Amino acid sequence: GNRAAAPRVSEDAQTYTVEHALNRLMLSGCIDNARGTVECYRQRGGHVLRLLGDILLLQLTLDHVHWYITKRLDEGASRETVRKETVVLRRALELARVRGVIWWSCKELMPRFRVRYVPRRRWLTSADFERLLAEFPPERQRWLLLATYGGLRSSEVEKVEGQHVDLQNRALAVPGTKTAGSCRRIPMHPRLQQELEREPLPLSGPLTKRWANVRREIALACVRLRIERVSPN
Repeated sequence: GNRAAAPRVSEDAQTYTVEHALNRLMLSGCIDNARGTVECYRQRGGHVLRLLGDILLLQLTLDHVHWYITKRLDEGASRETVRKETVVLRRALELARVRGVIWWSCKELMPRFRVRYVPRRRWLTSADFERLLAEFPPERQRWLLLATYGGLRSSEVEKVEGQHVDLQNRALAVPGTKTAGSCRRIPMHPRLQQELEREPLPLSGPLTKRWANVRREIALACVRLRIERVSPN
């Protein structure tokens, strides 16, 4: 079919693996994405790397992707999670095609896999949230308090700096960039204000450190506390 009529491709095509394609996506294929999106791709791509990373792109088939989906579902991943993982694989393959490593459309490798999205209707009680906070050191507690009582996206939490906090007027300026309404000023919840008044705020730089494994660590804390799993959102 299409593969038999291949034009000349890049020199590394004969040794280029799925791992190479994923690494290239993280290195240069997401430069127009927000950091939170890139971290999400990195996390989702980790499972693709684990199960398909050693396969040469020139040998990757639809059967490999079918096997991957079945394997991940057997491991307990939700259909929506698996769908997002295949999106990362598709983006990596498309970048490889644009770079000349492969010459066929990645559509022929991606099976039909629809998911009906159902938003979660789950939130923590105040008591459970305080229990969850106690599982983490102070710097992580501040991260969680900003996310929860500030109503912030994960990608927004680490962008909040001391200059964005108005303790006198009990307000927080959110330097969001994801949508037109992301940059906003919100009233400060008393629980969050209590945290931010606990010690002097930094004159420059973010209020919290980067938390790369936030989803995983929150999930593990929920297991320890025997409460239903929640995400930062």
